[in-house]
Amino acid sequence: MRSPLFPSKPIYTFPTLLLLAGAMLVLAQACNYTQRITDGSTAWELKRYAEALPLLTKEYNKTKSRVEQGQLAYKIGSSHDNLHQPADALEWYRRAYDYQYGPEALESYAEMLMQTEQYDDALEAYKELGFEIGSRYQYRRQMQAAEFASTFDASQSRYAVEKADFNTNASTYAPNYASENLLFVTSDQGPTLEKGTAYAWTGRAYSDLYLQPLPNGEAKKLDANINGPYNEGAAALSPDGRHLVFTRCAPFGFETGYCQLYMSDREGDGWSEAQALTFQEPGINYVQPAWNADGSLLYFSSDHPDGFGGYDLYATERMPAMEWSAPKRLPRTINTPKNEHFPSLDQDTLYFSSDGHGGVGGLDILRTYPIGSDGYSAPFNLLPPVNGGADDFGISFSPKPNSDGRKQGYFSSSRTDGLDRIYAVEQLPPPPPPVPEIDPIDSTVIVKKPSWILDIVIVEPILSIPDNPSSRVIGYKPLEAANLQVEPADALENLTVIEPGEWNLNLDENTQYRFLAKAPGYLSQDESFSTIGMTKIDGDGNQRFELEIQLNKIYAGREIVLDDIYYDFDKADIRSDAEPTLRKLARDLQLNPELRIRMGSHTDCRGPDAYNRSLSQRRAESAVQFLIDQGIAADRLEAVGFGEDVPRTDCSCSRCSEDDHQLNRRTTFAILE
Repeated sequence: MRSPLFPSKPIYTFPTLLLLAGAMLVLAQACNYTQRITDGSTAWELKRYAEALPLLTKEYNKTKSRVEQGQLAYKIGSSHDNLHQPADALEWYRRAYDYQYGPEALESYAEMLMQTEQYDDALEAYKELGFEIGSRYQYRRQMQAAEFASTFDASQSRYAVEKADFNTNASTYAPNYASENLLFVTSDQGPTLEKGTAYAWTGRAYSDLYLQPLPNGEAKKLDANINGPYNEGAAALSPDGRHLVFTRCAPFGFETGYCQLYMSDREGDGWSEAQALTFQEPGINYVQPAWNADGSLLYFSSDHPDGFGGYDLYATERMPAMEWSAPKRLPRTINTPKNEHFPSLDQDTLYFSSDGHGGVGGLDILRTYPIGSDGYSAPFNLLPPVNGGADDFGISFSPKPNSDGRKQGYFSSSRTDGLDRIYAVEQLPPPPPPVPEIDPIDSTVIVKKPSWILDIVIVEPILSIPDNPSSRVIGYKPLEAANLQVEPADALENLTVIEPGEWNLNLDENTQYRFLAKAPGYLSQDESFSTIGMTKIDGDGNQRFELEIQLNKIYAGREIVLDDIYYDFDKADIRSDAEPTLRKLARDLQLNPELRIRMGSHTDCRGPDAYNRSLSQRRAESAVQFLIDQGIAADRLEAVGFGEDVPRTDCSCSRCSEDDHQLNRRTTFAILE
């Protein structure tokens, strides 16, 4: 899964993707994994990258059109990327960009430069990309990361790293302690498979869960109640040793199936039949479990639509009878618009991997700890040699420290040859403490209190087609005409304008802040930030937080498609997956009380015209009634059913897929005044 700037291209290979896996079930419904592939683009779309590469390369060499070459070059680069071959990927991504594929190829090229640790070139590529889309702001984190990585001083390292002795020629990753002398690991080292039964993403075996003796020895595959015919991985054993939660992907046997969390109970020397955890919703990926110290909470990563973007970390509470509470998303301190994965806990310290906090390339491992009831400290990057240009993820520390009392454990990395391997990590002695600062008047030690600084930016989206609100968002830039209101009112004394559209706010303790962003011609938006329960720690450096508020331009009379509002065939009910989008629209109307809107609804082409117009009218009225139930005055809303007259897809009715039909069963809105 990639930055939300360009959501169409996944960036991780399967060993990471088994645990990240964001895939489209519509493809799964259409194509069995045994389907015979004859062209590269079909193989690529089905994420069968090992098969796609030779086909795409052959097609690239045949075509004379630079536009087609650019499209094929991007897919070849993406295939190398997803197979953990960044050196090959960057060459093809650059070629795709040179052949007018667009900024998506340039961003991928810059990412591969980071992964191959060509940091100076990556910095220049990100600068070029900012110029290309018209927003240097969009890539500020990446540029800061490239500058940091290029000037990193090895004396800052706090860990020693070496490759574990038990690695094989297979991809092995996601270590997690089962006991002091055993690791759960995920590996595709399974027996040689018969032709046609390999996992088409990688061309290798499907992944299974193993128990790995320490410090070395032969890994033992877990029994058939854990390992099925497709992909399993990323296991976490409860502190009492009785419950194993793990990730299982492609339960329907398709290459593009979703991943979910399953739990199995210990039965003697084996495990019971695994059951999916009850809180999970269909069509969403739930991966990478981790228990807290007393087994009361389970952490995981998910691409749930209520997240900040990409994958975010969540926690759910274990209830009586092994039921689970509704998952709670961890705060913005941890989650970013990109991807957060592989949570693990060492007492109250939370480790995770992310490509959204800056770093030295790919996924980096970070750590944080709780402050107050719901807060976390600013994440700290573990730095090289733990983190490098490649993906580094899935760290687990031993319950027993080394002979000097320092932490030791294992983590995963793709740094060697593109396959994921496991590395041993050991904490180094701490650096000498800094010399305390002494007050020259009374000779007392000066204790410096850290500051909490909130960086606030009001942004507007950059559209792929300017002034077309239904076109793709390719980035964001500060909205210079915006103004900001803050509650409590006395917080204005601590608010500093940095540049138009950007502010810094020095935060007070135990304070709930509310921000209202406005700009002429844009929909107002509000956001909040709380320091209630957070604690400042003497001696720590200043902590910075970021709050980005997006304002959308008002396009009077223009229809805007409300994504994620679909209807079941021949029904007008508002589905549960549509409610978050409609609640967001209701909030927009509450913040912009002068606006009136028209809700429009469209059917697919099946059924008589008159019936479809009636059905779409009922659907539009259902959406309007939902908004009224949220407190919006009825006189601000209109409902219009368009029937099948304005389809979103251009397929002929008899040849439309079920996915095409569902896209046409959509709801839109238009601002009337």
